[in-house]
Amino acid sequence: MKIVFAEIAKETRFEEPVAAQVLDLGYSYSASVEATVLEVTAAPIQGGCHLRGSFPYRGTMPCGRCLTPVPVSGEARFSLNYYPASAAPPREEETEVPLEETEDLYVEEDHVTPEALVTQQLYLELPEKVLCGDGCLGLCIRCGADRNRGGCSCPPEPDPRWDALRTLDHTRKE
Repeated sequence: MKIVFAEIAKETRFEEPVAAQVLDLGYSYSASVEATVLEVTAAPIQGGCHLRGSFPYRGTMPCGRCLTPVPVSGEARFSLNYYPASAAPPREEETEVPLEETEDLYVEEDHVTPEALVTQQLYLELPEKVLCGDGCLGLCIRCGADRNRGGCSCPPEPDPRWDALRTLDHTRKE
């Protein structure tokens, strides 16, 4: 299904199922999000189309320290005005955008799909980083062992202040 902006002549409500998604979080990490149902109301506005909607989400993201899957859930809500790219105001160098204009999108396409809407909003909704717990010890930086499941066999890292002290002591002897 597509929501074609030019075809929206009056306020119209849609309820569309959206398949499960895997979102690329960068650095070879991803978030898995279960299938959901998008509820959206489309209405014509001067020169474009207004979309207002919401959807619940549930999924998992990797812990920012140990990479264990962490459950995430919530409800995403959005209110967006879609306009053709040709209607975009001229770009100015580093200007502050008023809050009421942050919902204005100037797009090349004449439509949007429910999947694209959900994906866009999930990238905005999901936290940058989650932890499996406040006391997560993370992975050993040398061998990669999960330190939450027990120690690793790596020797403790020497205190770098000793190296500085040895360097200082060596220069005094010369």
